[in-house]
Amino acid sequence: MQFDNFYDLGRHVEIQVCEILQSFGWSTYLSPGSRGPADIHANKKDQKWCVQVKYRSDSVVPLPKFEESKLLEHSKNCNAIPILAAVCRYPGGLLLNASNFRDKINPNVIRDKQGNFFGIEIDKFTALFLFNLINCKKIHP
Repeated sequence: MQFDNFYDLGRHVEIQVCEILQSFGWSTYLSPGSRGPADIHANKKDQKWCVQVKYRSDSVVPLPKFEESKLLEHSKNCNAIPILAAVCRYPGGLLLNASNFRDKINPNVIRDKQGNFFGIEIDKFTALFLFNLINCKKIHP
């Protein structure tokens, strides 16, 4: 898929993340024009997330400190968990590591050899990793 500019590419990725969260039972709201500290606000039962989406074609890049601070403050004000949704190219796919395996219930979810959540396969070469910025751990939607 070709995009004319970085905004269109970023918005496309934000929509993909919304659709993935919705497939796990979350209701989502995209911030207008990708403005503000959170790209997505998500709710599921008694949980609230403020999500900042980052796409990189070469690796998972951490959230810049300034953006992280803004997201942490915004999430606190919203009584929500701050989440980094890192979408990146993953040449060879998430199953390149032979010990990773597909979840039996949701085949897009990839687990490590201990059965822990590893990531979500968006397509053959693209992965989604969700990080809780409070405890710096991966989180399953």
